[in-house]
Order: sequence, then structure tokens, then C-alpha cells
Amino acid sequence: MRKTPGKTPAARERYWTKIIVEARKYPNGITEYCRVMNVEKNNYYFWFKRLRPKHPEWHDLSNHPETLTPQKKTEKNGKGEGALPETVGGGQIAHKDGGKNYSRRKRKGCR
Repeated sequence: MRKTPGKTPAARERYWTKIIVEARKYPNGITEYCRVMNVEKNNYYFWFKRLRPKHPEWHDLSNHPETLTPQKKTEKNGKGEGALPETVGGGQIAHKDGGKNYSRRKRKGCR
């Protein structure tokens, strides 16, 4: 594990601010940036979460259009790919077969 450069908290914040800005501009995405630059993805998101309140420009998703694309509707069911199952009163999931094939797996010692 590599330690973040900088002896003071302010120096570490400057380092990670630079890394986050570069990663957000990277054309192949944050995951690819972290892989290429040998930055742990967990550390990236830890510092991103920590520094985000100080950087309001990081709250938009405009530079990540793949997260904003709406799901396409299919001709088959008209609800779109990956549509969630419909719920009935009380928030229970309504299945076509009445839930008969959706049994829960019993565990030893659990009731």
C-alpha cells in the first residue's frame, strides 16, 4: 500500500484534489484512470467523498453521460430493459405465478 504524499492534511488534500480532477477528465473513466495511474480505487472514492463538500463542481454528472442515459423501452413488454417488478399493496412484489416459484432458502438453525 502506498502512502499519500504530504506531511500535512492540507498537502494531502491538494494531492487528492489534483488526482480527482484528473480522473474526472480522463476520457476512459475513473476506473481506467485508477488502473493506469496505479491509484487504489477505494482510496479515490474515500477522498472523493471526503473532499466533495468543498468542491461544488464535483456534484454534477455532466461529464459522465453514460450515467444519464435513459433506458430504452422494448417492444416486448414496453417497460424497458431491466424494469423492476411491479409492487402490490404493502410493497410486496407481484409475480406472474403468484410467487410460487420464488421460495426462500431455509438455513440450518434459522426460522
